[in-house]
Amino acid sequence: MKKYLSLFFLVIQLANLKGQNSSLVKIESNLQNSYLRLLSFRFNNTQLDSIWTENLSFRNKLEFYTSNFPSSLTHPFDSLQGENIYIASSKDKMFRIYSWDTWQGGTMHIFENVIQYKSEGKVYSQTFYDSSEYGDNYIPFYSQIFTLNTEGKTYYLAIANGVYSTKYVSQSLKIFTIENGSLNDSVKLIKSEKTLVNSIDLHFDFFSVVDRAERPLRLIKYDEKLKLFSVPIVRDEEIVTDKYELYKFTGQYFERVVN
Repeated sequence: MKKYLSLFFLVIQLANLKGQNSSLVKIESNLQNSYLRLLSFRFNNTQLDSIWTENLSFRNKLEFYTSNFPSSLTHPFDSLQGENIYIASSKDKMFRIYSWDTWQGGTMHIFENVIQYKSEGKVYSQTFYDSSEYGDNYIPFYSQIFTLNTEGKTYYLAIANGVYSTKYVSQSLKIFTIENGSLNDSVKLIKSEKTLVNSIDLHFDFFSVVDRAERPLRLIKYDEKLKLFSVPIVRDEEIVTDKYELYKFTGQYFERVVN
């Protein structure tokens, strides 16, 4: 019932915005105010229901606006990013992931993601949950998107980040593509030792890289020209080293480069 009421009020808001010849600037302000309301409850343990409600409201608004305003796909949403909402976009401006902290965890940060993409001239948007066989219940945030074009198809290599505590974190490279207007998040392009996989994951101790200047961290790297990505090697103590494993696209799959 709450979801339908929320959507009903979104329809009313949309009608009002159109009636006022609203722009994406007003939509951005609406989204920012919604997320600020969520933030206002995060340090109050008695307001957990309010955090859940405001997160649902923000998610519904974001999905609704990005579905109904195609030009939002390339809008910068600077004020949202100023609130630490992550917006990762592909260079071809056809694929984007919005990620935000729901503040429903403690030292474990739980995120939500809305994926927006363009296919055959239409823009689509949806809340994203990993449907691959390797997906788990934890939801990370996405910080970068790289592009691979091969044989007339486009694949998006997205960098996901997990925060399980102040010490234990992760970074992954996950592959997406659009097929017949629908999102495919389980395409398997990476050759592991035994099988084909959709993603490659790196679990490590955050304090082993805490001195790195960039945030979010950029440990997994991709060279779009060489079609080569590199993953740092982690020691048994989950310490990130300065050595890398390399995976190169050989025409059909990413295969490990043997030194």
